[in-house]
Amino acid sequence: MSGGRGRRRFYLVVHGHFYQPPRENPWTEEVEREVGASPYHDWNQRITDQCYRPNSAARLVNGEGRILEIVNNYSLMSFNFGPTLLSWLQRNDPITYARILEADRESLHTHSGHGNALAQVYTHLIMPLATYRDKSTQVRWGIKDFIFRFRRKPEGMWLPEAAVDRETLAVLAQNGIKFTILAPQQAKRIRRIGGKRWRNVTPESLDTTRAYRCFLKENYIDIFFFNHPFSWELSFGDLLKDGELFTQRLTSVLKPRARGNQLILLATDGETFGHHKPFGEMALAYVLAKAAPQRGLKVTNLGEFLAENPPQWEVEIDEGPRGEGSSWSCSHGVERWRGDCGCSTGGQPHWNQRWRKPLRQGLEWLSEKLKVIYENQAKGYFKDVWWARDEYIDVILDRSAKCVDRFFKKVQCFPLNKDEKIKCLKLLEMQRNSMLMFTSCGWFFADISGLETVQILKYAARAIELARCFSKEDLEGTFLKLLHKARSNIRRYGNGRGIYRKFVKPKAISAKLVIANYSMHLPLQRAKGKIAQPYSYQIVDAKGEIKRRRGEIFSWGKASLENIFTQERGDFLYLSRFQSQGRLDCWVKECHALLPSPPSSLEELISQVETERGWEHFALEGLPGEWKGEILRAMKGMMLQEVSRRWRGIYQNNLALMLYLKERGETIPQVLKQLFSFLLTQEIEEGLRGMRKGFEKNYKFVNKLHSEVDMIGFPRVDKGKLASLLSDLILEGIESLCKRVSEKEVIKVNMLLDLADNWGLKPDLRGAQESFYPLWKGLRGAINVSLRELAERLGFSV
Repeated sequence: MSGGRGRRRFYLVVHGHFYQPPRENPWTEEVEREVGASPYHDWNQRITDQCYRPNSAARLVNGEGRILEIVNNYSLMSFNFGPTLLSWLQRNDPITYARILEADRESLHTHSGHGNALAQVYTHLIMPLATYRDKSTQVRWGIKDFIFRFRRKPEGMWLPEAAVDRETLAVLAQNGIKFTILAPQQAKRIRRIGGKRWRNVTPESLDTTRAYRCFLKENYIDIFFFNHPFSWELSFGDLLKDGELFTQRLTSVLKPRARGNQLILLATDGETFGHHKPFGEMALAYVLAKAAPQRGLKVTNLGEFLAENPPQWEVEIDEGPRGEGSSWSCSHGVERWRGDCGCSTGGQPHWNQRWRKPLRQGLEWLSEKLKVIYENQAKGYFKDVWWARDEYIDVILDRSAKCVDRFFKKVQCFPLNKDEKIKCLKLLEMQRNSMLMFTSCGWFFADISGLETVQILKYAARAIELARCFSKEDLEGTFLKLLHKARSNIRRYGNGRGIYRKFVKPKAISAKLVIANYSMHLPLQRAKGKIAQPYSYQIVDAKGEIKRRRGEIFSWGKASLENIFTQERGDFLYLSRFQSQGRLDCWVKECHALLPSPPSSLEELISQVETERGWEHFALEGLPGEWKGEILRAMKGMMLQEVSRRWRGIYQNNLALMLYLKERGETIPQVLKQLFSFLLTQEIEEGLRGMRKGFEKNYKFVNKLHSEVDMIGFPRVDKGKLASLLSDLILEGIESLCKRVSEKEVIKVNMLLDLADNWGLKPDLRGAQESFYPLWKGLRGAINVSLRELAERLGFSV
């Protein structure tokens, strides 16, 4: 179906829109635990494990399920990632993040200098509902984020929900974007370039096998329209259950008798491949890497297709029923993000979305107020306040002192002192949060109490908090009055004001609370180590002591805390007290002047806390849930350490007796079995960790312990934990083997696999397989017997 010069060609592009709404707490910039994502910590983590990482290493398997190849789907498909999601991946899964970037670099070589990756509007707001100024900032931030990560300029840009109006297209074109992707229902009429007669089109009559040019007042932009029926089947049908079924559907849409080259463009949420459709990434890999090329389709990307097939037709877009924009996910234009249009009732026939209108009105009112504050306060410091906001993306991407200084040198009217810089950073953070509060997901679902809507209200609350530094106006009070009109479908929540007070306000984190959390960890810290801090804060200087007195543990001292986003710094005194019955309290005082020397004794500090003003009390129960959980686990760890220490001797002294009783048919009391089983599991875990320093010694040690478990008949505790530790060790062993291929390293990995087999454990071998595959692929023709056997044990077809 494809051939040389002069013959028609058939192209295939599968585009994945990979995106998650920003989930970070605006005060800590960390994603909090989300119960609905269990057993994972949060939805980002869950979807990464089910989709983003599997697509970077998709398996092609034989009929027995053994691995033939591992394919990076991102190197074969067109894709865009939300900038905020890429930022999260960079911090939390650098391996997947690196594979995404590498795939784009690889595609540049494969597709004549055109990369697979597209940029995306930064905070996923609905562009037709945004002001021109916000449109511009969003596009410029998206482009700069893309350049920062992919080291090239983007050719195309994905619009959130494919929501578009002519002004949005103009902003894209003004910023050098060559093309975007829309749904076929967003085309109004077409004609040949240079022709006079327009032809109205419908989603059914529009030819989606070619690119179109949309002429604007000053320039133009090219538009691709995806094949809607096929894309719908891919998203909601069964095509991803079977790669052959997917392939058959591909060939059915080709038009061999039609003139000219043909493009099959499929577009869907990237999460379809693995998250919504389990193992969908495997079907996609099979089609893109094998089946499509074998059937004569050129697997390409939109940049290359456009270079080889410039548009011959122009298009006029449909701007929706009210002429204010259209989208791919709302048949009413863009009403889903501002009105009760009927889209998404959450499966509840009596629910409504009348809350959407007052929510948007409230946020738009707040946004305008914040812009006035920003402009009035910043105009004396910046050459152009809105240009400075556009350039602030450089700081968002790199918060280092060097980058912040470079930013200010570029935008400031005159050299700013430290306090002036802090003021400007607060204003810019206020603006960043004010744009995050328009993230589209806040309106997408059925009720105002949903996670996504609560999240955008958190951004509003953080912006209001920052605005208090510059304005005495009660922005929050007026905002809550507007939210009062947004009624929830769930009676117990009432309205937006009640939801704000119940779910948003308690999430605010103060600097004193960060110090309290830090100091509460200190009495529980047996081993010296760094205490984890919220991402947005860092302890820059801390001096203190820990002291036991009459069964209580006290930690006390002074600490300096800096917000890395605003560079605001505070100095604090703290005192925490841990009592043996589990009560944990802390007192914190901010020192507004130069920090005094710490008290000379614990007694002096306790006296100050009791007599001086300014000390704020924090109880463990008052900490945020996840912080409290970390401290409770630390308490449990202290207790278990003590129990293990005491019972270890009892176990050793009675081991021979227990074996003697077992041989004579006597049963060991169940309570002892449970205690000793826990103890042995702890020691096995320690032995596994010890293999990193002394492999053979600890290998013998854990085998001996496990044989005791079997001999006495202890119930095994926490198989999952042991399997997880073995998974890590096997991965480390494979990585070591790949660096230096030797029989010794092969033997080590096999010994670890033997442990898993003997103990009935099922370690996760995905990471080991992915690390081993390049070695296996490179040496397959001349691989020795031991490596071949190891490959088979890891699940490869040999």
